[in-house]
Amino acid sequence: VVGSAEDRVSHTVTMSFLYVSGAALAEELDAAGFAVASGSACSSDALTPSHVLAAMGVPRARMMGSVRFSLGHSTTDGDIDRAIRVTVDAARRLAATA
Repeated sequence: VVGSAEDRVSHTVTMSFLYVSGAALAEELDAAGFAVASGSACSSDALTPSHVLAAMGVPRARMMGSVRFSLGHSTTDGDIDRAIRVTVDAARRLAATA
């Protein structure tokens, strides 16, 4: 998980995965019904690693893909649990093929 554990907004989380393309992970999650964004909010359209994530101290930012989740009022604990399972499975699959 990227960012401070204490000083953060409660409805958004960015996660980075070593040797996984953020774009490929976002596609996998989209196919599973999750709308996520790849990279940081200020560079989500860039095809290069996020300079923001690198500045935040994300180790090996150039070797990591990131996805950003935003939660809404209708998000349930079940939605979050499913998102975690699907994300972990997809990241493992993608890393195994890297």
